[in-house]
Amino acid sequence: MYKTVLMAILFTIALGLHQPSASPYDSYPDFYEMGKEALSDRDSELALQIWHQGKLTYSEIGLSDPRIGFAYIQLAAEEKRQDNYQTATELYYWSLRSFDWERDRNIISEEVKRVIPLVSTETQSTWNRRLRQGDSTITRELLSFWIQQDPLLSTDINERLLLHWERIAYARKHYTLSKRSPYNTDDRGTIYVKYGTPNRVHTRNLSFNEVTEPFSSAPLSIPNTLYVRVEIWNYYLEGIYEPARFIFGSSGSGGTLRLQTSIMDMIPRGGHVLINNNYGRRGSQFLLLLASLEHLSFTDSYFANLYDDMVMSYISRFPISFDAAFSSIVPRITMAEQNYFLQQDYRIPSTSNRLMNHIAFNEIHVDYSFYRKLDENKNETIYYLSIGSDVEFQASYELLRSDAVNLEPELYLTHTLQTFDHDWNVVDRVLSQHPMEEVHGYYQSLFAFEGEKAGSHLVLNSELINKGRDTQPGPISDISDASKHLSAASSPHSLSLPEPLRLEEGHFTVSDIFIGREQEWQQDGQIPLIPAPSAVFHKEEEIMIYFEIYGLHHRTQNEPYVYEIEYVVLPKGEDKRASFTGREGGQTRIAFKSTSDSPDDHQMFGISFEKEPGMYEVHFTLRHHNQEKTQMFPLVIAGLEE
Repeated sequence: MYKTVLMAILFTIALGLHQPSASPYDSYPDFYEMGKEALSDRDSELALQIWHQGKLTYSEIGLSDPRIGFAYIQLAAEEKRQDNYQTATELYYWSLRSFDWERDRNIISEEVKRVIPLVSTETQSTWNRRLRQGDSTITRELLSFWIQQDPLLSTDINERLLLHWERIAYARKHYTLSKRSPYNTDDRGTIYVKYGTPNRVHTRNLSFNEVTEPFSSAPLSIPNTLYVRVEIWNYYLEGIYEPARFIFGSSGSGGTLRLQTSIMDMIPRGGHVLINNNYGRRGSQFLLLLASLEHLSFTDSYFANLYDDMVMSYISRFPISFDAAFSSIVPRITMAEQNYFLQQDYRIPSTSNRLMNHIAFNEIHVDYSFYRKLDENKNETIYYLSIGSDVEFQASYELLRSDAVNLEPELYLTHTLQTFDHDWNVVDRVLSQHPMEEVHGYYQSLFAFEGEKAGSHLVLNSELINKGRDTQPGPISDISDASKHLSAASSPHSLSLPEPLRLEEGHFTVSDIFIGREQEWQQDGQIPLIPAPSAVFHKEEEIMIYFEIYGLHHRTQNEPYVYEIEYVVLPKGEDKRASFTGREGGQTRIAFKSTSDSPDDHQMFGISFEKEPGMYEVHFTLRHHNQEKTQMFPLVIAGLEE
């Protein structure tokens, strides 16, 4: 039935029989509601088709419908329709562009709230404030966040975004004690959506009808039995001895399971659970806290240590009142717990937000540097982005692994650069791929782009792919050829373009100083060397220098254009002015005069000096017609490996 209706509607749209109205959306069927009807009839395939057609139809008139994009990605993730993940990514991005803010404000605000738990405390405050102010540009921040979370730029799928929605679907099925989170789950759902499956879960039901007085070991009865459910999630992180802990429990005043900031939040603060009138309210809280830690000590050594510390601190200071003990000991315990409980960073590194739990890949180290020069017409800046990645270890491992399973390895290293405009619309995506016939330690790529085509935002990463690697079908990591054979990757790097070079009347301009190892090849006639992404060179290695000068002018007519160059190499931190006093403090100082027959000129030469390994600074000064331009770049000299 719905397929017939869909075909009829598409035929009507194709013929242009829809009538004009006040709102452009009113001229077309409500694709979102049609998809919901198909879904209510348990035809999810048709629902996805209808929503996709809605996207195609609205795109023709430059509009979007966020309801469609969010519903599509939700359904695709719930049913793990990996064949639809590329379309789901496209529709999600489309939803956040060209929308009608007055019409779609609520649905977009709900999506922002679903992402807020993933961002930093500072960003949360900013986003919440902008939501209250009704600032429609919040969608730029949302797009920026997800684009920079995409772990594989070489694919058309945002794997992290789809993993996020897969986690939401799982949380909505399994963490349903309340609907207090943005995902309509209890607090466990929020932590699960952010960090995935915990490494270890402890569940305890704490029931007290008596507690033990720590000094005399006398049992003290509780008139009203106290019952508290506790669930503790541990995430173990490489390089951190103690796991990140989250404790969920019902409060001492009752209620459902929720994330707690401290054990203290689960201890009754009212007077209805007084153990004995002699102890008072705070004394009762002290004893209940002690009993809670004793119960939890059987699940986690952290709580055992807190319990022992609490008992020994009380006994060593006896006789003091329980009230005094509560005042002196509890604050210290609460401070200790804050290392593990509701802290915004959760002691989990920020990279865990970007890396998919389903893919255990090594992190590629990426070096990059920007260089700027003017084009031949001097009307805009040409940017050069030099990228280098060290993949020797990962590549060697993949070769050994392939050999172990009798596979023919096909290793490729891909550097991917995506550029976006101010509103995070895609401007371009370029890839530089290196077939790795032999394992080398360092692979370098160079991207060149003119200023007007560079966009406002740039994101890059590197990926090591082994196409000879045999993998079985599995989770989200297998949704594309690239991710299926992924061996290692870098986290996305968000870059900012340097300020463009400007040619001012009556002044000369100097390009950035390009540094490289040697003159290997010429990049489209623009520069005579491959600029280095990192200023690290070996001892006694020749360092090639290249830069351009523009806007020179005569001192007198018919004479050559004259300018002076001076550079000083200093150990990092040494005062450059001291190099002109004549003392030899380890610096290298060279000055020379040059002439040109044209108002534009260039220089390329090598710096070769025998210095001990260390960190240096190279200061360049160019003087011309009573004007002076100075640039500095760092230089690291490494010892040659034996």
